[in-house]
Amino acid sequence: MSGALQITYQSQTFTLIEDTFYQSGTVQVSISDFTVAGVTYAVYAYSVGAGVNPWPKSGPISSTSFAVPAVDLSTELDFVVVAIEPSGASVLYSLDPKIRVIRRA
Repeated sequence: MSGALQITYQSQTFTLIEDTFYQSGTVQVSISDFTVAGVTYAVYAYSVGAGVNPWPKSGPISSTSFAVPAVDLSTELDFVVVAIEPSGASVLYSLDPKIRVIRRA
């Protein structure tokens, strides 16, 4: 995705990633486990909106996909990401990332 934008509102940071497509298709979004200072965090992602839906996880990667909208429309994916340290002592989470896809002719 090409246009990442972070917005701070009432001390919370929101991340919006926006991209424009010129043909139909499917967008796949993947998020991977990560390691910091030798500690690997397991990452889990959930789409939110009409309920909470977990992204399938295969090995270290959680992913989902959604369709590019019809011409001159946009669609937005709201999701939550949670990263858990193996001991469970530390849990990190995203504040409210969003991905918006716009379709142009």
